[in-house]
Amino acid sequence: MKRALILLTLVLSAYITASCTDEDPGRNPESSTVDVTLSLKAKAMEARAIDEDSINDVNIFFYNDDDSRNYHFYFEKYTTPLTVQILPGTYELYVVANTHGDLGELAEGELLQYRYPAANMDTDIPMAAHTKAGIIANTTLPILQMQRAAAKIIYSISIDQASVDRIGLRSIQFCNIPDNMALWSEAASTSEEGFHNGELVVIDTPQAFSSACYLPENCQGDVESITNEEERIPENAP
Repeated sequence: MKRALILLTLVLSAYITASCTDEDPGRNPESSTVDVTLSLKAKAMEARAIDEDSINDVNIFFYNDDDSRNYHFYFEKYTTPLTVQILPGTYELYVVANTHGDLGELAEGELLQYRYPAANMDTDIPMAAHTKAGIIANTTLPILQMQRAAAKIIYSISIDQASVDRIGLRSIQFCNIPDNMALWSEAASTSEEGFHNGELVVIDTPQAFSSACYLPENCQGDVESITNEEERIPENAP
């Protein structure tokens, strides 16, 4: 499933608060924290039932290469810019938006396995971004692309004019929707559990209906023994 992308601009500027004239000659510069300022911007789009572009709350994670110093920051409400303090170094930087809660102190592996409950995707879409960041004085990172964890599906259903006297639309329902979504990788399902059916929508226009919905990835896994289209039958499905 192709995911939509949204631009996230992060401007990080780091500086050492003491001047050279005031600095202790024996002080190790890596023992002093620096300010890291982040500014996030979402592309403006027309209003929708669910806001595809808003950034409401933000979790930020810094993981040092040797895992000796890790940082986590949570901002319940996003305002620009965001400023945090960390020690200089090289980090894996992860930004997660719209989880509506503090994810807490997670190890990098735990964060990569985190799954967001699909039922919580009500007014906005969870987003994530990742990059490697070298934090030094006056550092500006390139633009990151925030990736949504769900795709917008626009659908349209109509009855052929020759069949309108025999067939009419009554309702529509999306089925087999994953209960949660991975932010960082495609995670295939290995069982029939962990899925649900969407809300039944009653249709009052029996000849035609169109709408939109937001669905997480529904990766069902691969069967390597299948080599042609004729073998793509329910009996061989993962």
